[in-house]
Amino acid sequence: MPQQTPEYQTHERTLNRPVHFVGIGLHSGRSAAMVIHPAPSGTGIQFERVDVAPGKRIIQAHWSNVSDTRLCTVLSNPMGVSVATVEHLMAALAGCGVDNAVVQIRGSEVPAVDGSAMPFVRMVESVGTRAQSRPRHYAVIRRTVEISIGDSYAVVLPDSVPGVTVSINFADRAVGYQKCRIELTPGAFNSDLASARTFGFLADVQPMRASGRALGASLDNTVLVNHGSVVNPEGLRFADEFVRHKALDLLGDMSLLGARFVGHILAHRPSHRLNSSLLVAMLSEQNALEYMTAADLLGYAGSHGGRTNFRRRAHTLAALVNPVRGDR
Repeated sequence: MPQQTPEYQTHERTLNRPVHFVGIGLHSGRSAAMVIHPAPSGTGIQFERVDVAPGKRIIQAHWSNVSDTRLCTVLSNPMGVSVATVEHLMAALAGCGVDNAVVQIRGSEVPAVDGSAMPFVRMVESVGTRAQSRPRHYAVIRRTVEISIGDSYAVVLPDSVPGVTVSINFADRAVGYQKCRIELTPGAFNSDLASARTFGFLADVQPMRASGRALGASLDNTVLVNHGSVVNPEGLRFADEFVRHKALDLLGDMSLLGARFVGHILAHRPSHRLNSSLLVAMLSEQNALEYMTAADLLGYAGSHGGRTNFRRRAHTLAALVNPVRGDR
């Protein structure tokens, strides 16, 4: 079968019209109302906390503004105003090709909706997107970068087709060891990742709530696991929904790079902390990234021998995503 290639859009895009959401935060349990507005070229993704004083409202969705990575990704501005659990929305905007938007939000946390990115995708697709005047830039991985935190590790490799290979290993047999490989060719995000929901374990619910977390979690927005069984009566959306959601989180966190990445990430037991640390490592490593326009990328994808080289490097590093133990 011929290798399908990604679509390298030549120009930045924004929404045609605003879209509206209401719901509760997964961790805060508080209500939130959110409107995603079109924005001019060069804006990037901005959050605007309309419930705080003017002058303190804007929080740029950028890796340098990550202030907390415990259980979710939190962004904060220099005034200490924050917005939590941005990863599913960020993944959806990236998956829909939205480069510029202002997310006006009344509340401190993005609504959980169903615990996946699909509700955001559907709303964006309902209004559509339009091209803008500014060329889109891509962050092309040119050198291998590796990081580890405890038993978790990640490697980013040069490749002309963006993608992720993610593995997880949980003691509970309902999850166990799972691995998925997704190449982000047209439609792959929507079909393979967007509807994968966040998950948790019944034994962790009370300790988390005692610490002020998961106050808004329910079977409507979380896959709940208990001693080898999925509690949700509807079951799973994918047999490996757990690892697909970890891949979704990874892509949402990667979008904080501020440009679409072109490369392949291998990650074992990823967390928001690991994802954020990988971004920092990529940007700290000299010559690891090169920013290109779509025109530059056409030549790179057409002439680069990265597919063959990538396969060889990925095979060499395969041990990084093999099961090691039934850990959590």
